[in-house]
Amino acid sequence: MSDTRLCSELDKIWKKQAELKEKEKIIQHIRSLRYQQNNWFNEEINSTELHF
Repeated sequence: MSDTRLCSELDKIWKKQAELKEKEKIIQHIRSLRYQQNNWFNEEINSTELHF
């Protein structure tokens, strides 16, 4: 494999890695929002008196 082809392949890998890191950040952010939403929802339920 020539040096230029190797560099090209490495460049593709690094770009893909950067994309995956960005996607992982987004996924972590969504998980954080879901966790906050669940906490808020649970607090609302716990603070609400249920009348049967």
